[in-house]
Amino acid sequence: MKKIFFLYVPIILLIASCKKKDYPQNISEEPAFYISGNIDGKPITFNAGIAGYYMYSSFKQDTNNMYTFVGEVKSSNCTSTTSCNNSLKIEINDNQFSVPNGTSNINNSIKTGGYLFAHIDNTPPSVVAYAVQYNSSFNHTATPYNVGYTWDFKDGGTSTLANPTHTFSSSYTHDTTFLYISDGNLDTYIYNRVKLTTNPNPCRTHISIYGVSGNTVGFINNTSGGLQPYTYRWDFGDHSGFYTDPNPQHTYTATGIYKATLLAIDAKNDTAYHNYYINTDQSDQPAPNFYVNSITPVYSNPLTSLFSKVKISYTDNNGMVYSSNIQPQILGGSNFQIVSVDEYKKNENNQSTKKIKITFNCQLFNGTNVINVTNGEAVLAVSYK
Repeated sequence: MKKIFFLYVPIILLIASCKKKDYPQNISEEPAFYISGNIDGKPITFNAGIAGYYMYSSFKQDTNNMYTFVGEVKSSNCTSTTSCNNSLKIEINDNQFSVPNGTSNINNSIKTGGYLFAHIDNTPPSVVAYAVQYNSSFNHTATPYNVGYTWDFKDGGTSTLANPTHTFSSSYTHDTTFLYISDGNLDTYIYNRVKLTTNPNPCRTHISIYGVSGNTVGFINNTSGGLQPYTYRWDFGDHSGFYTDPNPQHTYTATGIYKATLLAIDAKNDTAYHNYYINTDQSDQPAPNFYVNSITPVYSNPLTSLFSKVKISYTDNNGMVYSSNIQPQILGGSNFQIVSVDEYKKNENNQSTKKIKITFNCQLFNGTNVINVTNGEAVLAVSYK
C-alpha cells in the first residue's frame, strides 16, 4: 500500500485553505481515508491527499507478546525525536497473546462491534507461572499395564501420568527427575533441566535419534530459539570425547546403555542441554527418556487486562499530547465501534493491512486538562502479522 496523504485541519481553516497540491501518481486508486469529529465542540477533519500528511499502518508486539494494531496520522516531517503536532493515533489490542514474532489473531481481534477503552488501571499482564507439558518414551518391551511412571518436579509436585503437564510457580531452572518401573524387575531414571525464563525466546534443545544399526546410532539435535548460529558439544557417554557436529553418527565399541548429553550454545552464549539414554540394537536394558514438548506462560489476569482494548492519542498544534488511557472513560459517555472491516493491499513495508471504518466518542487527558471528542468517525488502515 502506498503512503496515503492526510491533512489535519479544523473546518474554519478549510474555508481559508490554500490551493490544493497535486496528488501523487495513482492516488485516485486509494479509498477515501479520513478522520472527522469535534474536539470540545470544534469540528476537525482529516482528509487524504493534501500538505504532506501520511497515514501510517503498523503493528507492534509488547514484552508479553500481545499484538497492537495501529493506524496513525502524522506529518512526513515528524520523527521519533520531533513533536508530531496535529496528529492522531488509534491503537487496537489483539484479543490474545501470541508466540514471539508469530502471527496475530487479527481476524478475531479486528471485527465489527463495540470495544472498550484501556486505561492505566489495566495493568499489563505479567508472567506468574509456567505450564510445562512433558513427553516420555521407553524402549523396554513391557506391557502397558505393567509400566509405572513417577515424576518428581523438585518443587513438591509429582505425577504418575506418562505425559503430564505441570505448572511451576516461579522462573528458574528446575531439575526434573523421571522414574520408570518396568515389570517390577528394573527401576531406572533420567533427569533433565527445564529452563524457565522471562526471556521470550530462549535457546532450548532436546535429543532424538535415527537409524540405530548394531552399535551405531544417529543423533539429531532439536535446537530452537535464541540467536543463530548455534554451536554444539556432544558427549556420547562412553568416554570417547566431545563432538561438535550438529547431527552426528556415533559407533559404540560395546553393546549397552549409554547416557548421551548435548550442550547447545547460541550466538549470545545462551545455553541449553539435554540428557538422553540410548541403548544399542542388541541391548535389552531399559532406557527411559523424556523431553519438554511445550512451555506456556501463565499470566496474571489476562482476560481483564488489555485484550481487545483501544487507545486514542491526539497531539495538538502546540505539541501537547492527550490520551484516552490516562483516566477511565465516563460510563455511558464513551464508545468505540468498528462499523466495517475489509482486506486491503500491502503497505510500504510489505505488511498485510485491513481497512476499517470506526465511530467513537471519548475523553482525552494530558494529566491536567481534559478534552471531549464527539461524533468521531474514521476510515483507516492497520497492518498485521
